[in-house]
Amino acid sequence: MENKGKKIYVNGGLVIKTPFFSYRGAECLYEEASKDMEIMECDNEIDGYLCVIVDEEKAPSIFNEYYAKTGFSTNTSWAPFLYKSNEDNYEEYKCRIDEIYELTKIEDLSANTKQILFRQVYLGIVAAVETFVCDTILSKLSNSKDAFCKYINEKKLYKISDTIKEDLDRMWNKNEMGNAEQKVFDHVLKESYCDINKIKLIYKRLFKISICDINGKMKRHFQKRHLIAHKNGRKKNGEIDILCEKDIDGLISDTNGFVKLIMEKLAGVETETK
Repeated sequence: MENKGKKIYVNGGLVIKTPFFSYRGAECLYEEASKDMEIMECDNEIDGYLCVIVDEEKAPSIFNEYYAKTGFSTNTSWAPFLYKSNEDNYEEYKCRIDEIYELTKIEDLSANTKQILFRQVYLGIVAAVETFVCDTILSKLSNSKDAFCKYINEKKLYKISDTIKEDLDRMWNKNEMGNAEQKVFDHVLKESYCDINKIKLIYKRLFKISICDINGKMKRHFQKRHLIAHKNGRKKNGEIDILCEKDIDGLISDTNGFVKLIMEKLAGVETETK
């Protein structure tokens, strides 16, 4: 597959009707294509003007630059993962943690209700870590075609169907319209990131950074999260794992340290590539 984006000349207008499409260096009012542009003919017409209509099911690749003969039109904003930085993802993670922690301040609850609340808080905090990991992957894939290619070809981690790969090949090499790229992003969103070994491998393969789980803390938190989510906290011997405020505080301390470590590693990579 071709790993570099192209300059595409739309022989008419480009009408965008989906938040899942971004264009790089887009310009319009080009009477003719330059020698370094590939031509995309229009297949639609609006009010007598020829155009290419982009929607969620039928779109050109987001990794190309687009230059239109007439103009661009859109009434949507890009999906967050198409423009968010790692710093944005980190700030959102911290906001989630603060919002979830507020639940622990609810007073006048019975001991049983308090346990239910603590279990939900525990799940929410671990989910915040999962969301952060997912967001960093989406940000990377939507801004790097090389990373996108590594992702879809990583057999040890993911199972991207051959049909999607064939559709991507046609989108990238023949400039066909489709939704194969969006299906890959959907795949990222559906993945679970509650496995420390999987997280380490993802960052190693996609970002070329090594993530350390100090004293196996995150592994234990993921295991406890699994017990709470799938067994309601019930252990193999039938006992219920009782949580207290100290457990929640320890979890937040460990997840904050883990996410901060990832951010420091990512920042180091960004500095090296500048």
